[in-house]
Amino acid sequence: MLDTATTIAANAGKGGRANEGKVGERMARRRYQTGCLFIRGKRRKVWVGRWRESVLRPDGTIARMLCSEALALVSEVPSRREARKLLEARLRPINEGRHRPQSAITFERFVREQFETGVLPTLKFATRQLYSHLLRKHLLPAFGNQRLDYITRAEVQQFVLEKLRQGLAWQTADHLRHLLSKVLGTAVSWDYLAENPMRGVKMPEQTLKRPRTFLSAAEVRCLLGVLREPACTTALGPC
Repeated sequence: MLDTATTIAANAGKGGRANEGKVGERMARRRYQTGCLFIRGKRRKVWVGRWRESVLRPDGTIARMLCSEALALVSEVPSRREARKLLEARLRPINEGRHRPQSAITFERFVREQFETGVLPTLKFATRQLYSHLLRKHLLPAFGNQRLDYITRAEVQQFVLEKLRQGLAWQTADHLRHLLSKVLGTAVSWDYLAENPMRGVKMPEQTLKRPRTFLSAAEVRCLLGVLREPACTTALGPC
């Protein structure tokens, strides 16, 4: 059997085409992968898939990187065959040539080098102050060390709900959701991400406020000292 990649590269060279050194790289990016599947963990065992993927360096060049991802809990997917199907679904865009190289930049680096210098200055002063506080207090500690393309919709949804469980105000949690969507949306617009994982992340229904109670006319007069009777009694008690 012929080595197809070598044959194509040799023929291209003989034809004098100006693609020397690029054919092999392009063929490598489109090579079909089956990936590696294994179990990790002792108490909480998970299926982990591993494969090679093209990533975009900060300087704009493309490199091949070994990637791994937890696919499912072994307790939920006990069969290797089912776990293999999950890995095949994860690799399908790559094997079909639909995968666009993602940036290997971390969330914190993107925020520091791109968002804070290119987006925050365009916002109103009050919004800029609020976003800077939320980034330092909540988002950078939670997502700072993660690659942008590793942040998932499920992870963000759990992050928002956990903030509410910790007692954060509903409005503040909603501001966090909007800010994270703006950061990741900027990454999409600037070609650091293929899609915004914030789409579909929802806030729970806001807790209803306590109904207001209104004083009767007699109670108002009593409080204002209009009524002079010494035995004035209202729902609020003796005057």
